[in-house]
Amino acid sequence: MRLPKWFFNVVLFPGVIFHEMSHFIACIILGVRITETKFWGLEEAHVKHEEPSLLKTALITTAPLTLGTIISFFFITLGHKQMLALTTVNDLLFSLALYWLALGICFHGFPSSQDAENALNSLTEFTKKHLILSILLSPLLVPLLIALIVIDFISVIPRLGLLWFVGLFVLTAVVL
Repeated sequence: MRLPKWFFNVVLFPGVIFHEMSHFIACIILGVRITETKFWGLEEAHVKHEEPSLLKTALITTAPLTLGTIISFFFITLGHKQMLALTTVNDLLFSLALYWLALGICFHGFPSSQDAENALNSLTEFTKKHLILSILLSPLLVPLLIALIVIDFISVIPRLGLLWFVGLFVLTAVVL
């Protein structure tokens, strides 16, 4: 039995909010005008913005994964350190809260199908406008296109975020 999307959005809601905040922050930093935001919802959350350049689209699309990996690594490391110095129930609860935050961020950190579609549309528009440049850049654009197709495919596999969390969890334990 597969759990519905809303279940993960409720249980791991900080990850949904972080995902959309990452897009929001990337838009602000890159000077892309935001037209609408919905940071959390049972079925949908989004940051709608004007049509940016290909590079800005790539940065906005990957912001949740990039920022999420950094923040999750920090939360997990802090959680491990707190566990090693465990003296009270509050220490344990604080560590578990940090792990839960990191899990939510990792789980929702991968670009969504909508993110991949936006990036693919931007890539298509770029190639239409700059055909010769696209041909010259094809060694870079073809892997990007393949990555977008893969992202679109893996976005339907929520367990990938769980695997990302486990990987970071183990990595930080080894580093400490």
